[in-house]
Amino acid sequence: MAEVLRDWLLVAGIEAHNLEQDFANGYLFGKLLHEYNLQPHLNTFVNKGKPDAYLKNYVMLQPVLSKLGVQFDTRTAQALINKEPGLAAKVLYAIKQSLGTMDKNTQALDHTSRTMHQFGMRTSPSRGMLDSQHQKTQHSAYEAGNLQLFEDIMRKRSESPNKLMQTLHVKRFIDEGERQAAAAADAAAAEAIARAAAKAAARIEELNKLAAARADKAAKLQRDDAVHAALLKHQDDREKQELRVEMALSKLGRYRQQEQRAAAAVDASSGIDAFEMTLKRLGTGGATDSSAVAPGQGESPMATLGRIRTFAPIAAKLAESGGEYLATIKARRHEEVAGRKEREVKFKGLLSLAVKS
Repeated sequence: MAEVLRDWLLVAGIEAHNLEQDFANGYLFGKLLHEYNLQPHLNTFVNKGKPDAYLKNYVMLQPVLSKLGVQFDTRTAQALINKEPGLAAKVLYAIKQSLGTMDKNTQALDHTSRTMHQFGMRTSPSRGMLDSQHQKTQHSAYEAGNLQLFEDIMRKRSESPNKLMQTLHVKRFIDEGERQAAAAADAAAAEAIARAAAKAAARIEELNKLAAARADKAAKLQRDDAVHAALLKHQDDREKQELRVEMALSKLGRYRQQEQRAAAAVDASSGIDAFEMTLKRLGTGGATDSSAVAPGQGESPMATLGRIRTFAPIAAKLAESGGEYLATIKARRHEEVAGRKEREVKFKGLLSLAVKS
């Protein structure tokens, strides 16, 4: 709406950058109405920012605006003087609407007037036409009373020009205070939004940390499970290995017991053979009669001893048989040692195979 009003004002020859500031003293309202032939005495308006200028301008504007149907009272005038935001635009828009209505009425009058239509004349809105619409009616008397009341109230309010000027001067500080309060509220809102965003970011970061911690814990548990399974397998393998070693050692013990039993059997057999050979040496046929060596009746000891010596083997033959016996024992001993070494080599090979498997 502000752009539409600025374009309309430019058509009327009025350039306004800040509606509230430019229309505060009422001079531009008078200039606008003068452009539309509704305010003939523009030279009586004062374009100054003083209380008496405000009073004079608005007192001259009130009857014209009232006849246009624009709501304009002392409160509106005081608000315009105080530069209330948006009010100047509302008043200008109401004036534009009223002028548009008057223009339509004049066009309708042109069509109904035969003389004007024949000569191509057109009636434009004017102050006289506006006054003629409200002349000699009860409404005109009411408007005159309203104008007097408007002037009296405005004069009472402007009896203290210093107070009005003080209000006008203080208003910019009030506006600045309101602006600063709005800026502080905006800053507080922005700070609250920033705190909320930081809180949300911190929450997301904590959630990410918790998720990472849970993932690390799950990975650690998985690694621990893998290590535990490897340890159990290693323990199982070690137990199996120990069992194989125990079985091999048990088998080795049984094998050695068998060897010892075999060696004992060989020794027993050798002892029996030696005993039989000794018996053979002591007597012929492998047996000696105890009556042959017993002393005879009336035989002297020397005769008995001589008779016994006849049973003793010859020394050379005894030495020969003893040498043969020693050679046999040594050969058997060598065979036993060689056999034991061979068995130990075989057992070590068997043990190493059992450990590898």
